[in-house]
Amino acid sequence: MHTILVQGSSCISLGSIEILKQFISYCPRNQKIIFICPYILKNDSYLNKYKSYYNLKFFFIPHSIFGIVLGPFVDIISTTIFTKFKLIDHYINFSNYGLCFSSKFSLFFHNSHLINENNTLKKRSKFKLIFKKIILIDNLKRAKNVYIQTNHMLKELSWIYKNKKIDKSNLKLLPISLPKKIIYRSKSNFEFQLFYPCLDLPHKRCELAIKSTINASELNNKIGLVITIPKKYKYLKNKQIYFCGTISKKNVHFFYNSSKALLITSDKESLGLPILEALTFSIPVIAPRLPYVEEILGDAACYFNSFDENDIKNAIIDCHERYDQWLSKIVKRKKLYETLPNTMKLCWDNLISNL
Repeated sequence: MHTILVQGSSCISLGSIEILKQFISYCPRNQKIIFICPYILKNDSYLNKYKSYYNLKFFFIPHSIFGIVLGPFVDIISTTIFTKFKLIDHYINFSNYGLCFSSKFSLFFHNSHLINENNTLKKRSKFKLIFKKIILIDNLKRAKNVYIQTNHMLKELSWIYKNKKIDKSNLKLLPISLPKKIIYRSKSNFEFQLFYPCLDLPHKRCELAIKSTINASELNNKIGLVITIPKKYKYLKNKQIYFCGTISKKNVHFFYNSSKALLITSDKESLGLPILEALTFSIPVIAPRLPYVEEILGDAACYFNSFDENDIKNAIIDCHERYDQWLSKIVKRKKLYETLPNTMKLCWDNLISNL
C-alpha cells in the first residue's frame, strides 16, 4: 500500500478551502494518506466523517504561525523526514508555493496571483509574492504532475514554462466540475436579491459591487445585495446592502438558495468557484467579460464590459428585466457540466495510476 502526503496548510481562502475539502472527499480509502490542513478546519463538520477512516490521518497547522515565514520550514522538515526515511511514496503540494525536496511530488495549482504582476500591493506583500513565485518556478521544474482546472490558467502558466524553459510534459489540465449542492430552507432579504461571496481583497472590488448595486436600487428598489464582508464601508451604509461578514459554507449555500443572481466584480480568478456554485444552484451570473468567466459560462452570463459603476448598474438592471432569459441560459449551461466526470476523482485516479 502506498503512502501519500497532502500539504494543504496554506489553503485559507474560501475558494482554496473548498477545493481542498473536495479533494479530500474523493480520496481513495484503500491508500494511506496524511493530510496537513489549516487549523481552521480542525472542527469542520464536513471532515469529521473522513477522520474516522483508518487509512486517513489529519494534522492541523495554524497558518498565522506557520504562514509565509515558518511555512516553508515546515515543508522542508516534513518532506525531508518523510522522504528520507521512506515514510511516503508521493507528496501532493496543495499550498502552491510550499517548498518540496521530494523527487516524487505533484502540484495542484490554484492561485493566479502568483503568476501575475500586481503594482497595487504594499512593499511587504510584494516581497511575499516574489518569494512565493521563486518557489513556484522551482516546483514547476521538478514536479511530476502540475494540475490546473482552466484553459486561461493553462495559457498563463504556459508562458512561464516557455519563459523559464521548463518542460511542459508535466502540465495536466483537468475538466471543471460542479460542487455539491446542499439545500436549506431560506428567506430572501430583498425581492431581487444579489449575492457576492467574497473576501475584502483588492482584486475582488467589493466597494464597486456595493456602489453599483446602490445605483441600481435607486432605479428599482426591489434590488439588494448580500455580501460576505464586515460593515467596513460605513459611508456606503444603505438599506439595500446586507453585510453578513464571514459565514459558514452552510450559510453560503443558504444565500445561494435565497438569491436571484450572483454578482461578481473580481478582476482576477484562477477558477471562479462562486460561478460554479451559481451554476449548481441554477441562478444567473452578473460578471465582468474576462477569461475566467467566459471559459465557464460562455454566452450564459450577464456581462459588463468595464469596471465602471454605470456599466455594472446596467448589467444588474438587464438581469432583472430579462431574468427568465438569463435563467434559461444558465440552466442550459449547467447541463453541459453535469455530463462531465468529477475533477477531483480524475485527479486521484491519475495520481494513483502513476505511483
